[in-house]
Amino acid sequence: MHFGKRSDGLHVQVFDGVCNSHEAGHAPHAIQIRKALEGNLTAALVVKGEGTSEIEVEALGERSFFFNHHTDAIVALSQIHKGGQFSYSDRFGVLILQTSADEGFAFSLSAELISPCKA
Repeated sequence: MHFGKRSDGLHVQVFDGVCNSHEAGHAPHAIQIRKALEGNLTAALVVKGEGTSEIEVEALGERSFFFNHHTDAIVALSQIHKGGQFSYSDRFGVLILQTSADEGFAFSLSAELISPCKA
């Protein structure tokens, strides 16, 4: 979820109080976030999907549908941080909303329908 780059490294908050699963589409793992941020991220456009857990991501001119248990939060955060930029790491399955040079939000995406969250 939330991350911040500090002088002593990357600080992440991955447990959202609802789901502690690190399966794809649930809470991203701290290592997943770090690796995604270190790699080549692709600029992305995000559109809310039809279902409650479906999200549409456009990257490199291609649209893909993914699942995440926080699609409403993704959309809400993009409205709160209107200047934020979305990017996507296909390799690590992570959607990033960069809200400043050193902070943002990370979401794990799944190409498959996700199971219910485990608290």
